[in-house]
Amino acid sequence: MSEAALFYSMMGDSFPADQYIEDAFVALRPVELVPFADLVARRVTPGRWITLPQRIAALKAEILSHPGRRAVVVGRSSGGVAATQLAADVPGLISGIIVLGYPFKNPNRPDEPHRYQHLATLETPTLIVQGQQDVYGTPTRLSQVTLSAAIRYEEIATNHEFTRPAPDWQAIGRLIDGFLASL
Repeated sequence: MSEAALFYSMMGDSFPADQYIEDAFVALRPVELVPFADLVARRVTPGRWITLPQRIAALKAEILSHPGRRAVVVGRSSGGVAATQLAADVPGLISGIIVLGYPFKNPNRPDEPHRYQHLATLETPTLIVQGQQDVYGTPTRLSQVTLSAAIRYEEIATNHEFTRPAPDWQAIGRLIDGFLASL
């Protein structure tokens, strides 16, 4: 992967409680990362709930503000939906997407196809690392979703929050390294 790549963090609805996942990623991959808190501070009115369209618009504006840089997005939960939706809407804008815990279905809501329908035709190389005990995306749920050939799906022994059991971050790092080498 080119040294000119710039990584963008798109955290989930649990932010800042899930900041530890962004921190773990940075510890594994010493890359130039635009932290989610910085992206939000520059692009979204402070103190307000950040909707999915706002996340998508903020990410798009941030990527466009760095012309000539390859964009890789690290999405966490709903941040993964934002990243993959933007990539589906604007092909070629994002070079690759890494999603840690994709929220295919909120267990407390009816099915929301907007979360995953675009994944069937997504052309952007994407790695989804999913917890085997993730209530937002169990293997049974995944069997009901169509993923494009551009998506690599990997399961690890953890939950949606990447806390129980504690994930093997080194193994996750190897998955990410393999994915990045393919870009």
